[in-house]
Amino acid sequence: GDMPRNTMNLIVVPMPFSVNARTFRPTHVEDVSDRKGSASPKIGYFDVAQDWLEDQEQFADFIEAIIESASMSAPEIHGMVFPELALTYDAFNRVREIMRDRLPNAELLIGGTATDENGQRGNFVAASTFKRSEDGSPVERETVREKHHRWKLDALQLRDYGLHGALSPELEWWEDIDLRSRQVDFTAMRKDSVFAAMICEDLARVDPCQQIIRAIGPNLVVALLMDAPQIEARWPARYATVLAEDPGCAVLTLTSRGLMTLQHRTGTFRSSGDDRTIALWRNDGAS
Repeated sequence: GDMPRNTMNLIVVPMPFSVNARTFRPTHVEDVSDRKGSASPKIGYFDVAQDWLEDQEQFADFIEAIIESASMSAPEIHGMVFPELALTYDAFNRVREIMRDRLPNAELLIGGTATDENGQRGNFVAASTFKRSEDGSPVERETVREKHHRWKLDALQLRDYGLHGALSPELEWWEDIDLRSRQVDFTAMRKDSVFAAMICEDLARVDPCQQIIRAIGPNLVVALLMDAPQIEARWPARYATVLAEDPGCAVLTLTSRGLMTLQHRTGTFRSSGDDRTIALWRNDGAS
């Protein structure tokens, strides 16, 4: 028998599983002494080095092993989700090929990527849906959009993540990405479902994502993060709750294990085990 229509089994992959100070690379420093309201005469820009993707065959083997393991515990797998900056566009494509091959019931792939379909570097969310046409041939829809707000690493985060060896605490550090277009993509899935994907700060800012999401009210919102644990006391849970209550979206916030592993190693995050919490699901009002 078929799975109930309201069931969606997702594999969430919290890549990267570990990062170190060298993962965060300074790219350049800008003199902003003539800007009003600038706290420091200079600001720095950083980039994220994706060394976890260097061995492409090892990456593909890892994805296949995850799918095989998940398929043993769930009768159907409907999708896979990867956090902010977990993939490149090429790696996203590789996952899509493996899903096509291994997951006959696949409907959805969402991943944070550091490149887009044209090879442009930045911070993107890519989403792909898998459907079948009448004759059984696959029909896919893909969207790739840029993040709308730069990540700022302040002195507190630099300390908590143990990044002082790579990025000077004397400066404010901003993610080195271009902010070009502002768009929000919505994708229809199944007969009566719509989903939207967000990246990190997009979840916390009213402009431009939230206004449009509130107007459309998708069933599912997926927020991709590179963040600390997804516990209820922290900011992603707060903003997810707002969307879950009104307009009634189901919201999944997902982060990678990398910064948690770094905090664990440096001893800056002490907890009773919730430093392993990679995702939070809010479904207060959604059907």
